[in-house]
Amino acid sequence: MAALAFDPTSNSQEPVARESIERAALEAAITAAVKRSNPGCEPFVGVLVERVARSSSGEANWAVKGVKFGKSEREQCNSALTVIIERLGREFEIARLISARPPDRTHIAMQGTPPPGGLLSERSFV
Repeated sequence: MAALAFDPTSNSQEPVARESIERAALEAAITAAVKRSNPGCEPFVGVLVERVARSSSGEANWAVKGVKFGKSEREQCNSALTVIIERLGREFEIARLISARPPDRTHIAMQGTPPPGGLLSERSFV
């Protein structure tokens, strides 16, 4: 996958069509790139990415919600993270998730967890 081949030392400003990527894969790609960027960043733990609404077509549809530095050198990793996020923001967009259909009452009942009001609510008899 292209995200795993990201070169944190590249400064290319070429416009690239954004490739769709899963949120977890994007988080892993950012984390790996930060760890490779500097020996002081090898203990870097990771990032949390969230999907956001774009205000323009030039912006990414994701943002970093949180950073777990661990025992890494925060200043060095933060500098690398800024460059990496800027670059990956031009290259990737978070894939749309297709929401799964909620389980029906039969499935819930089979799991032994009755819905609020019990399996047969009073409204069933009215």
